[in-house]
Amino acid sequence: MDTSAAFWGLVPVYEKRRFDPPVVYLWPENLDAWNFYAKIRRQWNVTAMGEAIGLRAEGVEAVMRICGVRRQDRAALLAKIQTMEDAMLDAWSENRDG
Repeated sequence: MDTSAAFWGLVPVYEKRRFDPPVVYLWPENLDAWNFYAKIRRQWNVTAMGEAIGLRAEGVEAVMRICGVRRQDRAALLAKIQTMEDAMLDAWSENRDG
């Protein structure tokens, strides 16, 4: 293989490339919402063309009940989740549209 590469003027690179994930800063008061968001990551409504259009409200509610989120805490948690949902949709739109 090295001979073939050299024939074309190529030099194979064997070093492993290191991937450094981006640093994310999370305020402590948002930790519960972040952890809950990780639990509902598969609750997206997706069009036939594969475009996410929002979270499934009934799925989010079901996960809240299953996880034991108290009724009096649900509205505040939902508000944070909807903020994260909007941010995800905006980011996906930017990536899709260039």
